[in-house]
Amino acid sequence: MLATSPMPNSLFCNLSANFTIIDGNFQHSSLSIQPCPIPPDHHRLRSVVLSGCSSSRSSFSLRKASFVSQAVTWLAEEDQGLEEEEEEEEKKKKKKKNYLAIFLQSHVKVLCKKSPPDYLCPRQREPKNTTSSGFIVRGRKVLTCAHSVDNHTKVQLKKPNSDTLYIATVLSVALECDLALLTVNDDKFWEGVMPVDFGGMPAVQDKLAVLGYPNGKFSMTKTRVSRVSMVKFQWSQTELLGVKVDVAIEDGVSGAPVLSKSGKCVGMAFQSCKEDESDIIAVPVICHFLEDYFRNGVYTGMYACVCVYITPFDLLF
Repeated sequence: MLATSPMPNSLFCNLSANFTIIDGNFQHSSLSIQPCPIPPDHHRLRSVVLSGCSSSRSSFSLRKASFVSQAVTWLAEEDQGLEEEEEEEEKKKKKKKNYLAIFLQSHVKVLCKKSPPDYLCPRQREPKNTTSSGFIVRGRKVLTCAHSVDNHTKVQLKKPNSDTLYIATVLSVALECDLALLTVNDDKFWEGVMPVDFGGMPAVQDKLAVLGYPNGKFSMTKTRVSRVSMVKFQWSQTELLGVKVDVAIEDGVSGAPVLSKSGKCVGMAFQSCKEDESDIIAVPVICHFLEDYFRNGVYTGMYACVCVYITPFDLLF
């Protein structure tokens, strides 16, 4: 018969003792709340923390300095841009003031009563009232378009800053170049006025301003030069030097001065050829008309240019 082994009892005793020890250690270590002792190298840890804070502060100060410098440069650029915009606005205002000064001192409104002939019924004439523009030139003269005062019975001029109508005398009418010269005998009309200054020929894409009276009201129209070439004049069917611009001329703008950026007259508006295109009489044509009148007292006509070509074949004979 086999004898019983005492191992189960001894194993149970050892396991109970081990659990008792583990339970005690667990209660004392995990569940007990005790203040954490200061580590022996707390001074070293403090120096590390302080150095990290100082480094973070230095990096923050550097970032702040860079941000401030960027903000200053950005504000300076913005201020510079605003200053440039203000300068451009001031230049535009000065140009408008110059145009307005030229308009007040040199521009006139031409009121004409016409009696054009009726070739079908010669005895029946219907008078017409037209409004156009003009400007003052040297010699106490006023320049306007010929078709504005052709067949006139009475011509009156009105200054922009006055409501007085002055009776004008037509000195010369040149239908060939569509120019007419007027004068006023009343000395009060010439008070506070100045003749325009003529400039050179404008170039393509140059900005111009047309001052006139469309439908009897003053307006300033901005335009650009599209082409400089020979232009056919509708009233005489002649071809003379002209300037084409990309804006249509309305009724009442005929005879208006066309000004450049510098405020000088570079032509006269006189006819429209399309809805978005019109012709301007060039300065050389205007100057020739004025010089012809001041030299001879009347308009004698445009100059003619004759070209003779000589070929080597002609030289043989």
